[in-house]
Amino acid sequence: MIPVISFVGPHNAGKTTLLEKVIAGLQGRGFKVGVIKHAFHAVVFEEAKKDSLRLFDAGATVMTVVSSEVCIEYRRQEGEVDLSQILQRMTSGLDIVLVEGFKKENLPKIQILRREVSSHLMNLDQTIAVAADFEVEGAEVPVFPLDSSEQLIGFIVRNFLTCQGLEGENPQSG
Repeated sequence: MIPVISFVGPHNAGKTTLLEKVIAGLQGRGFKVGVIKHAFHAVVFEEAKKDSLRLFDAGATVMTVVSSEVCIEYRRQEGEVDLSQILQRMTSGLDIVLVEGFKKENLPKIQILRREVSSHLMNLDQTIAVAADFEVEGAEVPVFPLDSSEQLIGFIVRNFLTCQGLEGENPQSG
């Protein structure tokens, strides 16, 4: 089963910024990373004038844009889709899935804290680590510096990915 880890924390705590670094670090070690981001608001397409989005806006239920480098699918839905359904659709060929949000899901969680936003740990089941820009008192899990992702990446590799390949080696090579 592919490991799935949720990065959780208050708005503007630095979840996306940290995830960018973790994704790049894992990819640099040869791992294939999938990402799911939970949005609490309507998704706004930045390139709304592009032909593909014009077709979707015309009423298509599913719109897929394909190039030689990327495939993007826009799909209409009614209400929230269950995270397990999303994972079933996307996990083929991946080594790990990182999730931003979904704090109520039954997933291992890394809490992100920034002093200027919130300095209190959330009481969440399955918190496995904390990344913070200050010293966290009373944490019962490892605490990593928010501005240095390498230690957190090492923690993820050691605890979730070593069975798929030796640390530091490309897990896809035989």
